[in-house]
Amino acid sequence: MARPDQEHDKAKRPARRMAVKARQVQVLAATRFDIRSVPQAFKHLPVELLRPGMFQTRRNFKPRALRELAASLETAGSNITPLIVRPLKHAEGYEIIGGERRWRAAQLIGMPTLLCCIGSFSDEQAMYLSAVDNIQREGINPIEEAESYNLLLLSGMSHKEVADDIGKSRTHVTNYTRLLSLPLAVRDMLGDERLSYAQARPLCSLSSPGLQANLAREAVQKRWSSKRVEAEVSKLKAQRRVAVPKPIHGEDVDVKRLRDLVAEQTGYPCVIVKTESGGWQLGLHAGSADEFQGILERLGVNTDQL
Repeated sequence: MARPDQEHDKAKRPARRMAVKARQVQVLAATRFDIRSVPQAFKHLPVELLRPGMFQTRRNFKPRALRELAASLETAGSNITPLIVRPLKHAEGYEIIGGERRWRAAQLIGMPTLLCCIGSFSDEQAMYLSAVDNIQREGINPIEEAESYNLLLLSGMSHKEVADDIGKSRTHVTNYTRLLSLPLAVRDMLGDERLSYAQARPLCSLSSPGLQANLAREAVQKRWSSKRVEAEVSKLKAQRRVAVPKPIHGEDVDVKRLRDLVAEQTGYPCVIVKTESGGWQLGLHAGSADEFQGILERLGVNTDQL
């Protein structure tokens, strides 16, 4: 027997499908890049002739959601909302501009054809349609949203134009696109939703990729709130303002560069000296017991065993 919340979800699905279809009609009628002037034809196309689009920013296709969509397609006998496609330039078939999730779901149940809106869209138009289609869907993760905004920017739009078209503020667009400057490891955490946008945003103010990745891992492992991440970022910035120990007289310029790099990556002032025996010593300056513990944790030292 279905739970009340399941019945509620089922009741909402037709409304959601109608909303998606309405948004799609709106984007296909966009005056931006003269999309509305492109002749469009609706036709059922063989699933095997469809290919993923070159401007697809979506990477995360959740298996359970795909199975649910496949069941919905099987019940309806076809897709209610058409895929947006364009003919391939150098091969037989069509490139999917919008609706790849429906194509993937159709393959799960062996559905032979899908209803498609076919248009000879230019790269610029396809880029815009693909980005807006992704931004408007439910369940988009922060990196996919950022990549969609970036796609619109690459099409030649300004931050303000992107914001106006999608109904967001210019600051919202700018803050999200800054996420793309984070290290790959951090972007992966955002992509699989281990890290939230609110947790990741403060990391963008750090200039060291090493620090950004280390803090992101700690935030995930220790389940830090966004406020805690902000506090840790502020602490690291304050540490960087601490005067770095003065170099010894005649310090080698390469050693100085290395010292600066280590300080940049760790966030702590450091000293590198060459010993009389020809070896090297590296020291990091911790201003408190908590900072010292933080250095040990980042080095993977488990002090609980002491």
